[in-house]
Formats: sequence, structure tokens, C-alpha cells
Amino acid sequence: MTFSGSISKCFRHYADFKGKAGRAEFWFFFLFTGVLDGSGSIVDYQMMGNDFWDVTVFHPARTILMVPIFLPFMAVGCRRLRDAGRSPWWQLLIFTGIGFVPLLYLWSREGRSS
Repeated sequence: MTFSGSISKCFRHYADFKGKAGRAEFWFFFLFTGVLDGSGSIVDYQMMGNDFWDVTVFHPARTILMVPIFLPFMAVGCRRLRDAGRSPWWQLLIFTGIGFVPLLYLWSREGRSS
């Protein structure tokens, strides 16, 4: 699967929590999300300067870019976990903060043949 193909597939299936997603589809979308997050952070830093590092400050550019990505990211994450043979409920670990680390491992597992 190509980079652009995986991005378009993730947006087409933005609320589809059923089915499976291959590693390429997931990791290309993960990379896309990281690039958007980094771009928003750069814009926010340019606007706010040193106030950017204050955790109480709202980051508007980053928020505008990341809010629409949230649901597609959760959906492709659930589909990826299902492909790796795990319950999609493991995706809820992302809300614990430290749960992102075991999710990286689970997302990277090879898919099971159906």
C-alpha cells in the first residue's frame, strides 16, 4: 500500500472500527499524523515564542490540525489491533499516558492470517 493510498483509505473509513488494517496502512497514517502534529507545533511556536512551552497555553494550530484526525486514528488503531490478533479495546490504553508504549508494541505485531 502506498502512502497516499493508506491516508485516503483511513479517511474513507474514518469511523469504521470493524475489519482489519495492515501494518503499512497503519504506520503510514501514523507518520501522516506525526507530520501534521509537528507542523502544527511549529506554527504554534512561531506564533507564541517562549510561551509555547507553558503547558497552560492553548495551541490553536495544533488543535485545528489534530482534532479532525482523532477519530480516523482511533479507527485505524482498532483495525490494526484486530489484525494483530488483539482486542480493539486495548486502544483505550492511549488515554492513560503511559499506555502508548505497549500500544506501539501491539500495533507493530505481524498480522494474523484470517
